[in-house]
Amino acid sequence: MRTISLGIPDLLLDEIDQLVEKNKIYDNRSDVLRQAIEELLSNELEYYKSKSS
Repeated sequence: MRTISLGIPDLLLDEIDQLVEKNKIYDNRSDVLRQAIEELLSNELEYYKSKSS
């Protein structure tokens, strides 16, 4: 799996892009990115919680 200089896997970047597209109602790009990352991390946390139960 390729990563960019920050070490973020392409699949995560794709998912972030999709979440940014979904949340385009935000005017400020940093808000859009923050919202997308928060949602992604929330989804990952739920996934790992379900795996460990």
